[in-house]
Amino acid sequence: METSGVTAAASQSDFLTLLTTQMRYQDPLEPTKQEDFTQQLAQFATLENMEQLNANFSGLAEALATQQSTQLETLDSIGQLSNSFGGMLALQQLTQGASIAGRVVEYNDQGVTRSGVVDRVVFTEDQMLLEVDGESISLGQVKSIAAES
Repeated sequence: METSGVTAAASQSDFLTLLTTQMRYQDPLEPTKQEDFTQQLAQFATLENMEQLNANFSGLAEALATQQSTQLETLDSIGQLSNSFGGMLALQQLTQGASIAGRVVEYNDQGVTRSGVVDRVVFTEDQMLLEVDGESISLGQVKSIAAES
């Protein structure tokens, strides 16, 4: 941004030097028209405003980049917290699974109520399955859990 400030100062100085030189060497019989002079001043003012806008947009872009970086850091922290909760949930599921192994369950098998002893508990990516008499059943199928008889 400093270079645009230096460029703006140099542009203003160059413009004024050029304008002074033009007025000094103009033909006295045909001086520069007032409209041309006013138009040149307006163009220079427009150029200065555009350079200021460019500097402002650069500052805005830097602020947005900082904000996005902060948001990404926040999301990363949330992700780490979520992973921590995921680990606690997995531990809780393991504990529950261990407490079910060896118990008698009554479960729904396509409309038929069956029962059996839970031989082992298997964890998949999205659920916990109970293995009863060689058959895998989901917790959603279980109607009741009792101590081994």
